[in-house]
Amino acid sequence: MSGWQIKFKFLIFSALTILCLGDCFGENPYRPRKGDILFQGMGTSAFSQSIAGSTSKAGEDFRPIHVAMVVQADSLPQRTMLLEADPDRGVCLTTLSDFLENTARTDAGKPKAIVKRLSSEKVNENGCYGFDSLESLIDSAVSRSLTYLGRPYDWLFLADNEPIYCSELIQLSYLGIKGEKLFPMEPLNFKGADGKIMSYWIELYKRQNHPVPQGLPGSSPKGQMDNGLLETVYDFR
Repeated sequence: MSGWQIKFKFLIFSALTILCLGDCFGENPYRPRKGDILFQGMGTSAFSQSIAGSTSKAGEDFRPIHVAMVVQADSLPQRTMLLEADPDRGVCLTTLSDFLENTARTDAGKPKAIVKRLSSEKVNENGCYGFDSLESLIDSAVSRSLTYLGRPYDWLFLADNEPIYCSELIQLSYLGIKGEKLFPMEPLNFKGADGKIMSYWIELYKRQNHPVPQGLPGSSPKGQMDNGLLETVYDFR
């Protein structure tokens, strides 16, 4: 391939990248900050719909099923790094670009993703949980989160074991100076709207020879999204 052909392909690739990013970020682009928490909305897979079905109500505007945290912020989405507990890869680093690429889409083709951030007002009301500033609290959370890198995904969704699931990663990372959880434990729920444990969860736990941990302490993307400490800073929809 000649030099001009390589340059031409590079220019085409760059133009397509810019168009794609423009479509995702719109006229008011999201400016990532370290510690930001990103929520993915419900997709079409059985896993996604079962999470939504047991943690949120049908008809809600946004039904979160996955959550990740910004650990390195950059003006470019391909350089902004998120830490997440992914079902296939365990606790891993991923770029914001890849995170959005793997997010379910609206009918208009926009990523079903919402960004939330700790409210300085709410955190200050709680004395920054013993830290001297909100920034120090976030730095501590990010540093702690990275210690879980490489852990396997927790398909049992249990607390205090080696594997970790997505909202558990956030819960374990955001701690006050005395170890108090900014995102408290909540009862795990695997029941659908009819009050019965959903068939997906019954089969999942049957394969693992483990009882469904209905009601045991845990966490969920929905519970964390509704946490009073967070404020919405961007909606990719």
